[in-house]
Formats: sequence, structure tokens, C-alpha cells
Amino acid sequence: MRVFHTWISDTDRKSDHTQVDLDSIDVLGIAFIDHAFSLSYQWKQSDAPVGACPAYMPAPETRDIMIQMADRIAGVSDAEIERIVNRIPVGYLPLQEQRHIVANLKSRKGKLSALLGL
Repeated sequence: MRVFHTWISDTDRKSDHTQVDLDSIDVLGIAFIDHAFSLSYQWKQSDAPVGACPAYMPAPETRDIMIQMADRIAGVSDAEIERIVNRIPVGYLPLQEQRHIVANLKSRKGKLSALLGL
């Protein structure tokens, strides 16, 4: 998740922004919540200078998995990014903020490995 959070500039990560399913058996169920301090909150311009999301949980990070996730995000097409962001009505996300989000998601997707020092 740290790779994804770096992509969207969600640097306000802490343990109370996670929920754990204590009833999960084979795989630990974790949900990451509260992304309010990301995207348009952080990005006031295209090429916003926001770095990597810091490590925020006392869990080991697996470099190979992080590289794999960075590569998968880099493979998201620009058209898909535009489709997802532009479906949010302007009444909820003003046009200028939509433009910054699209521009930053596109420009950051190929830089995640470098941002995270992978």
C-alpha cells in the first residue's frame, strides 16, 4: 500500500487510518481508510513536489513486491486515469483540481520506484 499511497501523495498515514479484521483466518484483512490528505489536498499544481509516503506500520516491506506494484501502477494507461478522475462531477471536484490530479497521477506513475528508493 505504501507504493499506492506514494502515487496518490497520501502522506498522512498512521495506524488509526487502518482497520484490521480480527476474524480473518488465512490472510490478514486490512483496510486503509481516510485518504483526505491526498490528491487535490496535496497537489496545488501539476508536477507537485510531494515525495514518498513514509513507512507507517511496524510491518516489514518486501522490496520485490513494492517494485512489482510500482511496475503495475506504471502500466495504468493515461486514458484509464483520465476516465476514472473525470467521472467525478465538477460539483464535487472542481475542473482545475481534476486537471492537477490527472497530470500528477500520469507524471508520478513512472517515478514510484525512484521516489521510494527502490
